[in-house]
Amino acid sequence: MALIKFIVCVLLFSSLHAQSPNELKYTISLINDETPHFEVSLEFKGDTSGTTEILLPSSWAGQNELYQEITELRTFSSQSRIEETSEPFVKKIHHLPNDKLKISYQYHSQQKKDHEWFYRPIIQPTYFYFIGHSFFIIPRINPDQQISLEWENIPKDWTLANSYNVGTKKQKLSVSLNIFAHAVYTGGDFRLLQCGEEKSPIYIAIREKWAFSDEKFADLVKTIIESQRQFWNDFDFPHYLITVLPNGTTNYLGGTGLINAFSLFLRDALSENPNEWKQLVWLLSHEHFHTWNGNKMMSGPPVGKLFWFSEGFTEYYAVALNLRNGLMSFNDYIEHLNTILYNYHASPVRNEKNERFEQDLWKNPHIQKLPYDRGFLFALSWDKKIRKATDDRYCLDDFMKALFKKNQEDNKQLDKDTLEQVACGFLPPEIVKEDLEAYIINGQTLTPDPNYFDLCTLVWIENPGFDLRRTEEKGGIEGVKEGSNAFQAGLRDGQRFLSYQMSDNMVSVRIMDKDQIEKELKYVQEITSPIPQYQQESANNLPINPAS
Repeated sequence: MALIKFIVCVLLFSSLHAQSPNELKYTISLINDETPHFEVSLEFKGDTSGTTEILLPSSWAGQNELYQEITELRTFSSQSRIEETSEPFVKKIHHLPNDKLKISYQYHSQQKKDHEWFYRPIIQPTYFYFIGHSFFIIPRINPDQQISLEWENIPKDWTLANSYNVGTKKQKLSVSLNIFAHAVYTGGDFRLLQCGEEKSPIYIAIREKWAFSDEKFADLVKTIIESQRQFWNDFDFPHYLITVLPNGTTNYLGGTGLINAFSLFLRDALSENPNEWKQLVWLLSHEHFHTWNGNKMMSGPPVGKLFWFSEGFTEYYAVALNLRNGLMSFNDYIEHLNTILYNYHASPVRNEKNERFEQDLWKNPHIQKLPYDRGFLFALSWDKKIRKATDDRYCLDDFMKALFKKNQEDNKQLDKDTLEQVACGFLPPEIVKEDLEAYIINGQTLTPDPNYFDLCTLVWIENPGFDLRRTEEKGGIEGVKEGSNAFQAGLRDGQRFLSYQMSDNMVSVRIMDKDQIEKELKYVQEITSPIPQYQQESANNLPINPAS
């Protein structure tokens, strides 16, 4: 899963100078005892009013109550005091006007083993990892500050790496507080690899052993990053970091795009069989595309408002660019597209309005997933319409590059109005307005164009509660949704498929279980509408956009 939000051009100073009047100074000291934790001090100038609010970590990437992991919060000035507020993550410091303040706190990692727990800070005897949103206390003051960062008591043999530099214990950053928080910070027994050009190094901080070699992974990273930078014609990256950690599960690959970085969380003992490697290639491509769509092109709150664009269009280009640079076959591309079509048309929230995502993005897994599929299919539709409207002079690529250019020139957060304005340069305004209103705002069903691919036929298959096309191709059950009627009846991915029957709204599936016993499972069909799927008529067929 992916999560994704802010970027500006960063000026980096690796040495620590004298603290300026408007500087925030963070000193992070590792206490590596029986329960490893950090002691953090923060020095800054208070507000002219004599009251300054500070914001503790609260909610980020689906993790809540992050402030519970902060203890021993105190102020050092005898003429200042900390006051509680009605919000547990907001505190007030009362002080003399413009006073120089110093506060400190301890951070103890609780390591809750819930869903995506690794988005919380990890502090272990041999390493640490955290994203700034979940770790730093931020004063509610002018967001454009000079920030100094200093690490203390770090073992000499530990590797230090973050979104702004590697191997540096003292740093000076000219970034906003949001950008400072939207970054990754690591240290410990990471293996530090380097690829790319010397003037624009790409670093990989990786730990544990994997089925793939470090060298193979570095080659993959280099291919994806260089191809995407070429797509955007954007090479202004003095530093880039990728972190790779095991996530303690057997069935999850995830990641998040950050400032000058992205983090990958891979299931333990990831094998190098073709399907596993394909998933890793997709994940890398998706997360790195967020460097532009979601970071450099940053949308404002709420996160769910443009989630269909930041995630859906990113998903579209993740697979399209992998196909173009030879990391994905066309067969795999069509299979990926068909999976999206299946998930979208079988989704119980398919026709939810976009405002639902603004409110409930992290509360419902179906709500969280739908913008990926909706945005992907919307991108596919707009590519076809742009080509048709411009007699193939332009395609979706040109729209994306024009949007990026305008966003950089305007130097403001991306919004629907800007997106609509740029789209009108490639499509008739009435089509832009009607499409956004119908398919994004009101959630009408997107129907794929049967003529999008020259040598592919669009067919509609029955929807028995699992992915019938993939199931019949592979001979094993595929695409069962957890919690669905099929799931509750005992149907699981991987079971040997024998046959199925549908009568009215009842489904009967015959399978062979792990003990080689034939079983018949019956349940009520939840979604009766058929599922569109592309069938290839020729193995040499090429798609319109992805191969362009």
